[in-house]
Amino acid sequence: MKTTTLCCCLLLTCLRISTAEDLMDKLAHSEIHSISDLQRLLDLHSGHSAGLGNEVMEHSKQKHHQKGHSHHHGYELKSNQVHRRRKRSIVEEAVPAVCKTRTVIYEIPRSQVDPTAANFLIWPPCVEVKRCTGCCNTSNMRCHASKKHHRTVKVRRP
Repeated sequence: MKTTTLCCCLLLTCLRISTAEDLMDKLAHSEIHSISDLQRLLDLHSGHSAGLGNEVMEHSKQKHHQKGHSHHHGYELKSNQVHRRRKRSIVEEAVPAVCKTRTVIYEIPRSQVDPTAANFLIWPPCVEVKRCTGCCNTSNMRCHASKKHHRTVKVRRP
């Protein structure tokens, strides 16, 4: 097993050295406007270098695991428990959230009504209020209240 892995590593190193200039040329002469463009370019390029390496390494792993078990960190793993590497998908590019209002529940703190007393109840204990959400405080946009509503709450002292 060690000899096979060593041969695979040497093969991959030789392939990478001979194609590094090709990769640099492709990157320099390609129009890359997004992450997906770069991924497509690298997938096309890796089809004959890194892709081959993954196939060789996967073949070595499969041969080793066909024996029924593998030793990994001192534990015995069954062949059906071995996870194969999956190709990750590229996630969409993040865009700023639009500034808008949303309704939130605000719990009225007792200290806002009377910070010195303890024996009272507030009704209602929670109210709905409008808040700004998204990218509101930027260089071109500021969030501030266009309307102010005063709400009366009942305070009952026993």
